[in-house]
Amino acid sequence: MTLRWRKRWGAVVLLGGAYAVGEEGFGAKTMVDPTGSNIGNQLYSHWMGVNWVSLAALTLFHAAFSIAVPLLLVELLFPQAKGRRLLGNKGLVIAAVVFVLAIYLVSLGDPFVPPLQTTVFLASYASSFIAAAYLIPRSSLTARGELPDGRERNFILLGIGFMGGFFLISGGLGPGGDLVARILPWPATIALFVPLAGVTAWYLMRHAGRSGNDQVKIAFLLGMMLVFAPIDVVLELGGDVGVLLFTTLIFAGLVGLRQRRKRLSNASSGG
Repeated sequence: MTLRWRKRWGAVVLLGGAYAVGEEGFGAKTMVDPTGSNIGNQLYSHWMGVNWVSLAALTLFHAAFSIAVPLLLVELLFPQAKGRRLLGNKGLVIAAVVFVLAIYLVSLGDPFVPPLQTTVFLASYASSFIAAAYLIPRSSLTARGELPDGRERNFILLGIGFMGGFFLISGGLGPGGDLVARILPWPATIALFVPLAGVTAWYLMRHAGRSGNDQVKIAFLLGMMLVFAPIDVVLELGGDVGVLLFTTLIFAGLVGLRQRRKRLSNASSGG
């Protein structure tokens, strides 16, 4: 949709927020079910039919990690796909139908039925992201400089800081992630997501560059994946078999992609 609307990353992130509502609001019901979630104590922030910390946290998580990151990986793996539509009109309709069907099937796993006002709120919340994505200027979240002006190490640390900060704040979405929830009331917890996302976006726009930036993009993703390693160890030992292997494969793939991009960059410079 972003290419149809001639938008870029700002619209991608906003549409990712709408996707989050579909998966976690209407599907898994993590945003609304106060007791059925398996990712933490939702009663901590449940008010007026909504789990507010989960609403904020999962909107940010899916916008960044479930939508923006996969699209970024596609651009890194297939540079020829950058700026090109991957689905035609028929493919887009099929994808939408499959998405709605998947949400329905996932929703069957939780018998909780939210009240009508909560459903209306979720629909309005998702719609606001779609409308904002359509209206947002194309230049939003665009890098200011032409080339990266920061070291790869800085972007690795940025990825660690972003993902680590997310799990620290998010109130139980990861093992040991309820530390902040024990200290702060839930409105204050939600407020912490603003500087976390804002500082991350600011640094990327200021230092990542618009071109020649594949290696710093990969470094940022590597930093994010490093945070999952200790979390997946805990999950694996707790019986969630396979998550550690999956993260290891993703990490190895990013390292391999980084080496390939580095060789191409060196060859180009030498030529």
